[in-house]
Amino acid sequence: MIRAVDFIPDMDMPVDALQQGIARFLLDLGGQGSKLWVAGGLAATIVLIALALAPFAPGHARDRWRSRPWTRVVLADGVFLGLALAMLVALRLPMLSQLELNPDECGLILGARTLLEDPRFWISFENTTLGPLSTFSLTPIGLLGFPIDFTTIRVVGILIWCAVVVLIFLGVRHLYPRMWVRVLALPVIVTIACLSNWDYVAYNGEHMAVLMLSCAFWLQAPLLRDEERPQLMRAFLLGVTLALVPFAKIQPGPIALVWGVFACGHAFMRCRPRVLFLCAGAAVPAAALAVYLVVSGAWYDFWQSYVLNNLLYAAVGWNAKQQDVTFWENALGFPFYFLKIHDTRVFFTFCGSLVVGSTVAAVLSLRFRRRLFTVDVVLGLLLTWAAWVCVLMPKNN
Repeated sequence: MIRAVDFIPDMDMPVDALQQGIARFLLDLGGQGSKLWVAGGLAATIVLIALALAPFAPGHARDRWRSRPWTRVVLADGVFLGLALAMLVALRLPMLSQLELNPDECGLILGARTLLEDPRFWISFENTTLGPLSTFSLTPIGLLGFPIDFTTIRVVGILIWCAVVVLIFLGVRHLYPRMWVRVLALPVIVTIACLSNWDYVAYNGEHMAVLMLSCAFWLQAPLLRDEERPQLMRAFLLGVTLALVPFAKIQPGPIALVWGVFACGHAFMRCRPRVLFLCAGAAVPAAALAVYLVVSGAWYDFWQSYVLNNLLYAAVGWNAKQQDVTFWENALGFPFYFLKIHDTRVFFTFCGSLVVGSTVAAVLSLRFRRRLFTVDVVLGLLLTWAAWVCVLMPKNN
């Protein structure tokens, strides 16, 4: 686990006031700081697990809780979600005291500062696989009068992760009975809150892509269940959101593409007017991009930077060091991606436990089987396959 006390910036440096304040606080805690954060995170996780399992308590216990106003408040979804967000923010505070954690951060800081002076993306600034959404997401910091530095961009990262947690929770609540919502959302919530790997807690190009995909999940969830109302505006916004994913980071593009094809196929079978609105929504970012490229004259820069350069990057790897690596050689290293980093192992252990538990429940319980929806399984398998393609096809892993 990265500890903020492992690297405290020199107090004589012109650092952010928030960064300096957190650094001083951690220095005052001394060696007890890391123990305090681990204990706090463990306690919050235990409480979240207890709140998630509360709906499965015996009926007489649930009736007794409902009869008491204070227990109804404590067991409300708002309290569960609020505790999850508080846990996430608190556990990330030490990371705000550090300087560079990932080279992407320097590029994004430089890009955001540059775009405040000249907002012509791909002309004044370009960032390889990171699209304009990732860089422009940091410009509000400067517009609000704050410095764009390592601390403030990680504050933006924390806000994005908080939004991701809320969107996933609300999406799951649209799909499944209330008693299952917290259990199903818990692996994602705990994993996000407890991330400690330097590459995960740094602000990088994945943040906006994950936010877009989480927003797509929240938009898609009601469309999977509601066949009575067309919800055309939601379908339109889903198309817009999925089309924006490659402009946050280009690698998740296949996930958005597969998701969009699925959404159109599902809409065609359930509510055909949605297909038109999905396609219209997806056309909006493309049309906006075309207008921007014509007006700014950035066609050549866009083609060279975001298309050809990224195709080359995927084909030969960083500095052409992996151009001879075959797809199958890359595939053989696939388990390595799951096992190398502790945070990743924890997440897939959580997910694996859920899958095993759900399989057992489906075998033993007719009621549980009736709660399962084929369309959910199909979407999950398609997105998993698309994610594997995103990992295995490029040679820059």
